[in-house]
Amino acid sequence: MNIQINLSFTAFAFLFLFLFVGCTSQQKGNENVESLEGTMMVTDSLFEGSYFYDLEDDCLIMRSYNRDSLIQILEVDDTQLKTLRSMVSRGQGPYDVNSFEISVQDSNIVLLDFGSYIQKSFAIDYRSEKVLNVNRYKEIPLSEEFKRLYTFGPSDFEAVGDSCLLILGARQGYEEFISMYYLNSEKILPLEYWPDDGFNSDIRIKQSVYLGTSRLFKCKGRNRFLYQSSIGQILALFDVDENGMKNLYHISCNYPHYEVREDGLNYKILYPTEESMQRYYAAVSDNYIYIKISPNNQEKDYKKYPFYYGDYVMVYDWDGKKVKDFVTDKPFNTFVIDDNDKYLYTELDDLGTGEVTIYRYDLNLKN
Repeated sequence: MNIQINLSFTAFAFLFLFLFVGCTSQQKGNENVESLEGTMMVTDSLFEGSYFYDLEDDCLIMRSYNRDSLIQILEVDDTQLKTLRSMVSRGQGPYDVNSFEISVQDSNIVLLDFGSYIQKSFAIDYRSEKVLNVNRYKEIPLSEEFKRLYTFGPSDFEAVGDSCLLILGARQGYEEFISMYYLNSEKILPLEYWPDDGFNSDIRIKQSVYLGTSRLFKCKGRNRFLYQSSIGQILALFDVDENGMKNLYHISCNYPHYEVREDGLNYKILYPTEESMQRYYAAVSDNYIYIKISPNNQEKDYKKYPFYYGDYVMVYDWDGKKVKDFVTDKPFNTFVIDDNDKYLYTELDDLGTGEVTIYRYDLNLKN
C-alpha cells in the first residue's frame, strides 16, 4: 500500500519515502493484555473542550474550540467535570496568541506563540481567580536573535525550571531539531541529536520529518525527557545538563528511508505493511510513559472512528522498561494520566452526537 505525503517549504514541495530501517521496534504483544472499561465523565453546560493538554492534580487543562477563550480549565471531581475558568484569546494583542504551544509547570501555564517565527512567551497562574486580569500575566523575555533564528517550528516545548526552555524547534537548514534556550543568559544550545537514518539530501526535509508530528515530555521527578515522533515510531529517552544531551536511549525507532524521484526534488513515501503505518502518541506521569498506537490507515476508519484514533496502549517506565499493555473499550483521540497512575482519561467524538466526550479508566499501576 503506497501513501504519499506532501511537505511544503518556501520554494519547494517535497514528498518522501518511508520504509522501516535501523534502530529497534517495540510492537504490541498479545500476552497479558488487560481490557479496560471506561466510565463517561459528566460535563457542565459551560464545557467547550476540544482536546487535552495536561492534567495537574485535580485540574484538567484542555484546548477550547472558542476563539475568545482558547484554554479551558476543568476541575475533576470523581466522574464529574466542573468548568473553573477559560483564558487566552486569539489575536495580535500583547497577551493574545495565534499558533501556540503550552507547557504546564506546577500552577503555571507557559505559552509560546509563533507564526512564521517565534513571537513571544508568557506564563499564567491558571489556578488564580484573577486569571482574566492580563496584568497578572508574566512575560518571558526572548532575545531577538532567538526569535530570528528559530523559524523552523516549534512543534512543542517543555519549561525546565524557571530559567530554561527545551524546544522542539531549530534553525532552518541546520542539523538540529531540539534546542535549549537559557532565559537569563540568552544562550542557545542545539542538542546533538541528528538521527542516522541514511538521508543526506536537503536538511529541511529531514527536519520536517522529525518536527512535524513530534512531542516532548518531561519526567518531573528527574531531569529526564521523552522525544516522541509519530513518523518513524520514535520513542527516545534522554537527560540534559548544561552541556547538552546525554544518556540517549531508544525505546523504539524505525528510521525512514528516503527515495528521490527522477526530478531530484520529489520523494515518495511507502508503508509496506499495516504495522508500518502505525503511529505512536504519548502521555506521561512521573512514573510511567503511556504510548497509544494509532493504526493510521488513512484509507479506512478504525472501528467507525477516525483513522488517527486508537485503543491499544503500551506502558513503560522512565528507564525504558516495558510494564504492561492494555486496550480500552472505545478508541480515542487524545489522552492524559493522573500523577498517581490511578486513572486514564480519554477524549473522543461521540459517534451518535459528534460531541466531545470524556471517559475515565481505572489503572492502579503505581506500586
